[in-house]
Amino acid sequence: MAGLSAASSICLTNEEEGTMKEDRRPIGYWLKHLDGLIDENFERTLAGEGVTRRQWQALNTLHKRPSTQAEIAEALKPFLVDDPGADRRVIDELIVRGWVRQGTATGWS
Repeated sequence: MAGLSAASSICLTNEEEGTMKEDRRPIGYWLKHLDGLIDENFERTLAGEGVTRRQWQALNTLHKRPSTQAEIAEALKPFLVDDPGADRRVIDELIVRGWVRQGTATGWS
């Protein structure tokens, strides 16, 4: 019991309280924050090639195997919920660059 009463009497500085409040943000905040950091890192890393994170994700999907528009849309879906049709624009940009080509029944490669 003595340990409990000692722990309850700890005083935090204003700075420590601010840090604690910041750390108690909802998980959704931290996930969105992390996603933003990943986007920034991709922009810096791939800037020389002019490739976006979404283009990289599409290329990564196609690297595994040729894919249809629906398969690419499904792979990009979690990242493009606020931008319907962006999956097609991503592929179109890659086609223009000559990095993706339309196949036959197998889709893009």
